[in-house]
Amino acid sequence: MKHDYTLLKNSLLVTALGSCIVLPTATASDVEDYATPQRTTESEVRMQTLALTEGQKVSLKQAEVLSYQRLRCALGDDFLKFATKYFGTTDESDISTRWDATFDTNIPYNDAQKRNVIKKLKDIFDQFVGERTTDYLFLSDDFSRLNSSINKVPLTRIEESTREYFESVFRASKITTSWKRGGDQLGCVAEVTLESGQVLTYFVKTHSGGLRSGHSSAAKLVNPSELLVYKVLEGLGIGPQSHFFGRDGQNLYIATLDAGTQITPEGEVIQLPFKEYEHFKDNRDPNVQEQVWGALSQLPTSVDFSDAEHQQAEAIVNAEDGIAKNFVHEVAKLDVLARIMGLTDFQTNPGNYGFIQIQDGRMQAKAIDFRLQEKKVELFEHDHRDFKAFLNGNGYFDYSSTGKAMYYALRKRQPHLRVQEAKSSMDKELKEFEAILDCASKYVSETLSTQIPMTAADQTSRQRELAQYADTLKSNFKLFRDQLLQWTPASASVEK
Repeated sequence: MKHDYTLLKNSLLVTALGSCIVLPTATASDVEDYATPQRTTESEVRMQTLALTEGQKVSLKQAEVLSYQRLRCALGDDFLKFATKYFGTTDESDISTRWDATFDTNIPYNDAQKRNVIKKLKDIFDQFVGERTTDYLFLSDDFSRLNSSINKVPLTRIEESTREYFESVFRASKITTSWKRGGDQLGCVAEVTLESGQVLTYFVKTHSGGLRSGHSSAAKLVNPSELLVYKVLEGLGIGPQSHFFGRDGQNLYIATLDAGTQITPEGEVIQLPFKEYEHFKDNRDPNVQEQVWGALSQLPTSVDFSDAEHQQAEAIVNAEDGIAKNFVHEVAKLDVLARIMGLTDFQTNPGNYGFIQIQDGRMQAKAIDFRLQEKKVELFEHDHRDFKAFLNGNGYFDYSSTGKAMYYALRKRQPHLRVQEAKSSMDKELKEFEAILDCASKYVSETLSTQIPMTAADQTSRQRELAQYADTLKSNFKLFRDQLLQWTPASASVEK
């Protein structure tokens, strides 16, 4: 057990915010996933084939299956008509040369032109009405298997990268992976079995601009703001432990520890049950809802509360058991963070956050996913209009579908009470926001520069955007803090 604690403490050091550890940079061989080795003897060819990556193997298979002569023979005039239109020439010799050059084995298997051509070939197969000769049937079968191989490459890569990464973090532990089912982003689940037998579960996925599970578009360069949010939420104790690793700036993976798993500073693992908010909100059993809402299910039902109904609602919030008051505070904390950091699909999505019951019996909110507003970084900076949106209980966020307890806490509750709740979050859980932000920014910057291979231009742009977003978050935090301190019911009446 002591050995496990040492392993866990070492892993925490790797992910600790502000860590100055220099991680090994991937070599060129890790990045080049498609070059065909120079062929020599038959024996050497077999050895080289075994050493090829999955991407290289698929690139070789593409050249074999999709040769011009084979397609021309099996698909006949349907293929020639497509190729003539695609290359804009009727010279079949020129078309043949240009076609085979498209599937040169030195070109990455997932090159944009290759993907585009393969997609159009699929349409030809689907609409084919010619004679289904033996050549056609063999080609159709090989084409189907080729597409399956193409789709498996990213899944194989993410599993291999995941195992390699966690084997380096948790040495002498057993690492197993399985493909993640469902969801838009490609991913897998990693289980780390410690020598004690305890299991740490990590959910791994591509970054938000990475390859999708349906492979519908090419991966984009990672947005460093996304990584910064994960580390800030982790530092605040609101998000789970997070890790970043990958092959390059497009193929970068984010691993988050199961939200119910808590690791103490001493390395002790504590497993707590975690349930998404939708588990409570949509449950028909009132006893389940009361675990997180308390008596908030008994709120008045009027569209507009009278003064007496507002008093009745606050009496429920301030009930002796403290459950309702705790819920109101926890979701108010999430709301403030979402506004400061420009997060969507966060506190309004009941599947992207939930609750664990901590040692003092309170239900604590844990965020497991989010999206960034689709804006340029410089447009994230807030002004007084954003604070006014907070006072009105709306802005970017619609709480009408979040359940009446949350709707009351963040929309219907009187402004002076919501201001007081937000100030309480600022004074408690978010008190160290700026210091945590600095540490998180430093960690992400070092990870990108030392662990994620990118061109010099891409590295420069990612570092610049990271610094800009961090500065913007500081500015937003200060604005909300100052506006909360300055606000009075009298100033609210003046604004109206």
